[in-house]
Amino acid sequence: MQGQRAAHWSEQVALGESARASVRRTRVFRRRNKVGHVTIDFCPSMPNEQYHRMVAVARAASNRLLRPTRLSRRTQKHALRQLADGRTAALGRMVKHMRMQILLSSSALVFSLLCRSGMCASDGFSAVRCGSDIPAELIGQTMKNERIVVIEERHKNLGLKDLGGTEISERLFLISWKICGDEYDLLEENGIVRDVLKSPPHSRQAPKFIGSCQIHSHELPDSIIAVLDRKEGAEMLRARFAWKIDEKRAKFVKLSTEGLLCPRSGVITADGGL
Repeated sequence: MQGQRAAHWSEQVALGESARASVRRTRVFRRRNKVGHVTIDFCPSMPNEQYHRMVAVARAASNRLLRPTRLSRRTQKHALRQLADGRTAALGRMVKHMRMQILLSSSALVFSLLCRSGMCASDGFSAVRCGSDIPAELIGQTMKNERIVVIEERHKNLGLKDLGGTEISERLFLISWKICGDEYDLLEENGIVRDVLKSPPHSRQAPKFIGSCQIHSHELPDSIIAVLDRKEGAEMLRARFAWKIDEKRAKFVKLSTEGLLCPRSGVITADGGL
């Protein structure tokens, strides 16, 4: 038996030397003889009988190469440990992701509650506090373009109330607000408060005026805010207090009332105007 095996091995070696055959794990095949994952290199002058015997030898070698390999217990334990470590790391990443999602959801909920309570609203009046320097806190603020009732409801603590407004030019708008019991005139440029004037008290006997006035019978080019002295039957009324609106600088500029007369037609509606 041992002699037969030795003879068979010698035959394989002889075939390999004579035919320059080599066995490699690849998918390239010659002469359409599919012998597993091996390639047979041969001499063109090799007889067919030798070629077929070479194919048989190569197929036997291929079966040995493709035979499943059994892992040792140490290797299996190492593989299982790596698998367990990978699953633990994945679980850790998942828990971290879930914690981050919970944190973000909680933050969004708190932020939403604060916004509903008006604490996060920024509409130009957020920095205003009764008893503080209100004009200084309003100048530079941006006013939101939203419904007046919403703004008033948001700042009930200020007693906020819209008293009406007038367009001065394409970029300037004059709006009056009642804040903390007093009236303020805000001069806005494209929604940004440029100047604030605390309006003096006015009434039907001392009506507030917005419009064009005359000084010594000459028409002034600027828009005027004034408190007038009502006189029955007179069309032109004398001014008690007056400010002009400097459109170039977007500022209120106090004027002298000497010789200043303003028409009754510019009196605001709240004080008996048209």
